[in-house]
Amino acid sequence: MAIPVYVCIYIGRGLAFAFLHSGLPEPSQKVCRAVCTLFLYLQYNLKNIHGTMKKLFLFFAVVVLGIASAVSQKFVIDPLLSDSVKAYEVVLKDSSWVAKKNYASVMLPKGHEFDNVNTLKEDDKLIMRYNGKLYEVSKADVIFSENNPEGVENPLSEMSKIRHSQIGRFYMSLYPIGIMIVLLLAAAIMSILYTKTRIQILRLPTLIAIPATILVASLIEIFGVMTLGDEFFWWCDFDKNGFWASLVILVPFAAVVAFQLYSIKLYERVVFDGDESKKISIKPVAWSLVLCLPVTVGAMLIWILALGLKQDFVFEVVMLTVFFVTLGLGLFVTLKRNISTLGFINGILITAFSVVYIIGCIMSVWAVIVIVFKMILTIIAFVVCAFLLMMVGGRRRFRGSDGRIYEEI
Repeated sequence: MAIPVYVCIYIGRGLAFAFLHSGLPEPSQKVCRAVCTLFLYLQYNLKNIHGTMKKLFLFFAVVVLGIASAVSQKFVIDPLLSDSVKAYEVVLKDSSWVAKKNYASVMLPKGHEFDNVNTLKEDDKLIMRYNGKLYEVSKADVIFSENNPEGVENPLSEMSKIRHSQIGRFYMSLYPIGIMIVLLLAAAIMSILYTKTRIQILRLPTLIAIPATILVASLIEIFGVMTLGDEFFWWCDFDKNGFWASLVILVPFAAVVAFQLYSIKLYERVVFDGDESKKISIKPVAWSLVLCLPVTVGAMLIWILALGLKQDFVFEVVMLTVFFVTLGLGLFVTLKRNISTLGFINGILITAFSVVYIIGCIMSVWAVIVIVFKMILTIIAFVVCAFLLMMVGGRRRFRGSDGRIYEEI
């Protein structure tokens, strides 16, 4: 009787360890660890356990192991920019999932639900079984299914959850950039209309509407970057849209950014009624916003070089002081100048508007710079590859009279 029990124990241990390393959710992994412990206990205490108890232990372990294996993470295909997702066939090689050499793939429709077969903790892919084969799907293109039992862990990151929320879907559409363009065009039309006609009844609505439209456009951009990071500018990402499509979209986007920078000038004409000797002060606070982070990082490096890597309460206080002093100096100068030019209340309001406006401009300009830089690198890489191919492909080989093979230079 002992031999069959030993066989059952070894088989059970093997299954438990296999399930433990098969990417099950955390609750199931805890159950598998408990079952492994139980089998180890049975193995080393087999002679001291009554026969009936052996059977009960084995029965309990097998049942619990079955329950653990039945609990798997379910996901639903949910791409944000299309109605389907391309999934590539993969194989398990050296404890990692790799794409097959022929790059076989299938198109999975939006709404398709699947069970997660395995996921590497450091990977951004999920492994699914489809028509008897294994395929990898990006975590960015799925949501956690509502059909998961209670207690099943959701491995998706917070950023992924935000991207697939209502606010994320809004920012991953063309609505934000469309609204920003409409608002900036409305500000331009109102400014030009007043400065050309000088109809006084239009002055007050224009004074309110122009900063309001610019402010809303800037806030849409700021909240978008806070929500999605650099993915907010997905329409100019050639990894998603291709090089030429992104290049075509970049031109109007750069024009919008240029107009966003110039819009403050249009507002000045309305505020000062065409008096070009007066200006809204924004340069000091703009420099502070641009330099506060680099100056703080520089102070951190000086501190580390002078005093070592020790970071205590004093270090945090000093760094926060450097940051806020750098930011506050420009803000104070801008506020003082605007109050002296526009009065106390208007000076405070214009300064607050300027801060939001400048942050939006910084984000837009940075996005354009990054996108253009990536495109330039892509063009350089293409030219270099083409040149190397021409150099290699253009050389001829021939056999000389001495029997040796020569290559043209």
